Amino acid sequence: MPRIFMLNEEVFRPLVRWGQRLSPAMRRVVAKSKRNQSPEEAVRRRTIGQCFDVGNDFFEWMLGPSMAYTCAIWPRPDATLEEAQENKMRIVTEKARIEPHHRVIDLGCGFGTLAGYIHEHTGARVKGITLSRNQYDWAVAHHPECEFEYLNYANLTGTYDRIVSVGMAEHVGRPNMTDFLQLVSDHLEPGGRFVMHTMMSHEGVLMQSSKERWTTFASVAMPNGDVPAMSDVVRAARNTGDMRIIHTEGFGIHYARTTEAWLKNVIDHRDRIVAHYSEELQRVYVYSWSMGTAAFETGMTLSHIVFEKKPFGSSYRDSIL
Repeated sequence: MPRIFMLNEEVFRPLVRWGQRLSPAMRRVVAKSKRNQSPEEAVRRRTIGQCFDVGNDFFEWMLGPSMAYTCAIWPRPDATLEEAQENKMRIVTEKARIEPHHRVIDLGCGFGTLAGYIHEHTGARVKGITLSRNQYDWAVAHHPECEFEYLNYANLTGTYDRIVSVGMAEHVGRPNMTDFLQLVSDHLEPGGRFVMHTMMSHEGVLMQSSKERWTTFASVAMPNGDVPAMSDVVRAARNTGDMRIIHTEGFGIHYARTTEAWLKNVIDHRDRIVAHYSEELQRVYVYSWSMGTAAFETGMTLSHIVFEKKPFGSSYRDSIL
């Protein structure tokens, strides 16, 4: 049924809008979703908390040992979720071309899994920032080799040789993309690289138009989510003046496989989730990942976008992926 809905989204969309207008509950969800796009500090802290501060044991059950809450990249059909998550981190690290002397920051570091991987495999000094208290506490406890801070990216200080952002751009907000990339540019050393790993959408999937979106599974799992389109990112990069895009790659079907794995974990751990939290929470995530799988099979994608800051092609080796 979720796949049927997504494949015939243009047919169902008027019904969804009609339901949103009639249902007080749906009107509240839509209004809340729009309010949550505010870049103000208090709003960002509250909405990020709504997404990620459910309880770390819940995320252990859903995500598995890696505690990686972003799309995995499957190296082979029979790979496990853990192997796919490690493969994703390897790819991000290689695309960033991180060396031992580099200072690296992970914007929206989650539970610190990627930061720990980068330090372990490159020897670089790595810092991660997050607006989730639970994620911060977990990262500090499990990755003491890295530095972590409970911080809004807008308050970032210092400069870095490499910047990575995996699964955070969806929370920036499409209207704020230019400001976000300008901030990245301002804190990236000349000749540095920025690797963005983000969900990507287009008009008709999650969006009513180039400026509006409609309520979907993402509104439930990410109440402040605002999935960008590639045109948003390209336009914002051009506006910075100092960064250019040198590489893009799509992994949409890998996100479908990832959400399938999360869905299986949520179903397998139903009794624990219901006992410790509620049946409602378990059902919300079953719905979210059922629809999420369908969305990534029928239109949405996951993109890697690699940016380079002037001077472009600072060395021959660095100019090649």
